[in-house]
Amino acid sequence: MIQNDNARELVREILTTIPETRNNDLLLCFTIWKRQGIDLNLIDLQVTDGTLYNPETIIRHRAFIQNTQGELLPTRPGILIRRKIAERHIRQYYKTQPDIITDWEQLKYSIK
Repeated sequence: MIQNDNARELVREILTTIPETRNNDLLLCFTIWKRQGIDLNLIDLQVTDGTLYNPETIIRHRAFIQNTQGELLPTRPGILIRRKIAERHIRQYYKTQPDIITDWEQLKYSIK
């Protein structure tokens, strides 16, 4: 469980410090692996086996933080819709940024 807790904390840290990773799981995975000290140009699966967080682990922790806890939400309205983030989380998280809520509403409800 320690590795899982460490993974969640690292995912939270990256989502907090690099907002672009909130929208792109692949960027999130690569950023975490780089933070773990992996030279992405020289990945040797034999050496890194067991040391890299599995992409599924990273993505599940991102989903838990965003979908369950309602924190560090995606910054693009289209991603909010695609990931089916709960409306209550969106309205609470972006209450001070009405432009994002307006863009989200326009996309979600086809408001013109």
